[in-house]
Amino acid sequence: MTNQPSVAPSVAEKMIGDFAPKLAELTDTVLFGDIWERPSLSKRDRSLITVVTLVAPWRMASAKTSSSS
Repeated sequence: MTNQPSVAPSVAEKMIGDFAPKLAELTDTVLFGDIWERPSLSKRDRSLITVVTLVAPWRMASAKTSSSS
């Protein structure tokens, strides 16, 4: 038996790890590892990009609804 510290599963592992373990791994290592930690963008800019990415689809759906009235 080894005495390795246990690491809590990431959010991606909790949500999709059972049926898509590779996607959870890529989400953690590529998206939140390589891309999120790139030094070329500040944490503030990355956060703004995230918020805009989450809000943009809702705004587009709202605009389509408004224009069809």
